[in-house]
Amino acid sequence: MQQILLDTNFLMIPGKFKLDIFHELAIDGFEPITLKHCIDELKKIAESASRDGTYARMALEMLEKTKIPVKRGHALSTDKAIIQYAKENNCAVATNDRKLIEGLKTYQIRIIRLRQGKTLVEE
Repeated sequence: MQQILLDTNFLMIPGKFKLDIFHELAIDGFEPITLKHCIDELKKIAESASRDGTYARMALEMLEKTKIPVKRGHALSTDKAIIQYAKENNCAVATNDRKLIEGLKTYQIRIIRLRQGKTLVEE
């Protein structure tokens, strides 16, 4: 199984779109992981009373239940840490973040994203 690194916005998909991303990724032969940077971002978003705060809290609960491995990134920013980890470990990245996607394409890193709120596709 190839590892796939889930970024912050991708981890919030199950709450926002009611899509079981873990089932979908398993069908495609991926083993999901995430970074400590993404967990920290989720915790910060979860403090908000907004819808995104709700989705972030749901994501944190889901991560606790599914026991997805949390890796350490070495860069200061989350996007840089994701790119660096993906390059060093030859793993795919699941994201819908346009800026991050452009950075990943620079290094020809495999990208999985959500289309139309219901389908995972390779970018």
